[in-house]
Amino acid sequence: MLCRRNHSDRRGGFTLIELLTVVALIAVLGAIAVGTYFRVRNAMEESATEVVLAKLQSQYESQVRAVMDNVSDDRKNGRIPAVVLSLADSDHVRASVIWGKIRLKQEFPQNFWEAVTWPALMQSAGYPVESRYAAELKFPPATTPRDPATMSPAEQFLESAAMLYLSLTRSRRGQTGFNPTEHIGANAVGKVVIPMTTTGVQREFNVFLDAWGQPIGYIRWPFGGAASDLNLPPQLQTNARGEPIDPQDPERTLQSPTWDPGRRSEFMNRVGHPLNPYPAPPLNLSGVIMSAGRDKELGVRLMTGPAPAGYLGYFQNDGTGAEDDNVYGYRVKVGRSNQ
Repeated sequence: MLCRRNHSDRRGGFTLIELLTVVALIAVLGAIAVGTYFRVRNAMEESATEVVLAKLQSQYESQVRAVMDNVSDDRKNGRIPAVVLSLADSDHVRASVIWGKIRLKQEFPQNFWEAVTWPALMQSAGYPVESRYAAELKFPPATTPRDPATMSPAEQFLESAAMLYLSLTRSRRGQTGFNPTEHIGANAVGKVVIPMTTTGVQREFNVFLDAWGQPIGYIRWPFGGAASDLNLPPQLQTNARGEPIDPQDPERTLQSPTWDPGRRSEFMNRVGHPLNPYPAPPLNLSGVIMSAGRDKELGVRLMTGPAPAGYLGYFQNDGTGAEDDNVYGYRVKVGRSNQ
């Protein structure tokens, strides 16, 4: 009798090449999945930060309008200080513009020096400017804020984050102060410890936070000149003659060639606002709410200008590329590749 072997239909094991192919495919798919995850996460974090910044910028603009409404009332009711009228060469329109810029700096200081030391310097020169924030900052007796000239942009930015929180949560002209938890959520509020003096005094301050857990700050950016461009409001505005204007000075009184040069120079030194001579575009130092982005690097440098000793003025990008992922309350073009 013949014996027949049963042949099974089972296939042999995978070959080494097949196994390597499968492993390679899994690795490729995994890399794609991981890359997609991080891209989606980064997009979500940036989007969340943009939402917070837009709300803060809107609140800032609302409070700026309240301050400027008070300035308008001062002009209508003859309350512009005589020292400001003198500085303006008795031009009431120019005096109103100057008083507005003084009041905005008083209400929205960019650092502790501007909040405490600058008002004292103004008072010593006869200007009725008081610190709005001395009680909240709580500097110990016989101590003063650090000189901004000795501080890095990052250090000034941290102080601006504390000042931004203090300024936006104040009530102005009947408006209730910004409620951070209600308007942007508890996750967008945190605390930071900031050195306040050269003697080592430091304090904990509330700040607004971006999606990366970093403080959101307030900077002045020079709109209107050739140094920057703007996508959205406050757009570079023009007057009836088509000339660029500072929205706070639509009649370009600060650029008038008939304004006494000595008083013009005193304005720049006292208020710390650089001026371009007519017919050059004016520098409108608008406040912009800013996040350093996912790399947590500001990518900005401080610009100096005519002003009291120790003052540092507005910000510009530093050309390193670190500003490419910064997020702004307005979509500002500052040499960025992704805006």
